[in-house]
Amino acid sequence: MPNPLLFRRQPVVSKTDVDRRGVEPIMEEYAGTNRPYLGTQDHGVPAPYVDHGGERSTVPRGEVEFEEPKSEEPPIPVRVVQSEGNELRTFRTLRDYVPAAGVPQVQGARRIVGADMTRTKAKVQIFDPASAETVYIGATASDAAAMNGFPLRAGGTFETNAQTEIYALASGAADVPIAVYIEFTTGL
Repeated sequence: MPNPLLFRRQPVVSKTDVDRRGVEPIMEEYAGTNRPYLGTQDHGVPAPYVDHGGERSTVPRGEVEFEEPKSEEPPIPVRVVQSEGNELRTFRTLRDYVPAAGVPQVQGARRIVGADMTRTKAKVQIFDPASAETVYIGATASDAAAMNGFPLRAGGTFETNAQTEIYALASGAADVPIAVYIEFTTGL
């Protein structure tokens, strides 16, 4: 059975000369004033329109009129004020132990310094100079893992200006004593 929605019709073609003539174009004309960038309608708010006429057309081609540049005034003296200029800075020290990675009770790295917006500097140093252990330091607990963290050996110092948390994890089977120096601002 053929599809009733599909049907073929022959195109209607007129053979008279009237249909073959083109339609004459009708030029658009505006009722009222056509304001550039505003159009022909006021939309309820009459806007004053100033017809500038042919100001630019009165200047002959090739002639250019320049205005004299205005004299520059001397610059105003400026004093640069730094936000760190008169801050009162203080510090605090603490001693702590970094947990060993080989101990079954330790689930991972431990936070040794918390995040602080007023902190300007933090230093971490292994307190025991004879320690053979390596301490791995990172901004997160996963960053302080043995393959990802910054390795800190005995006698070395880790220093940062970041205001984030600092995590640490020791590589061996024993806890490692560390010394932490924190510098921060207290205000004006």
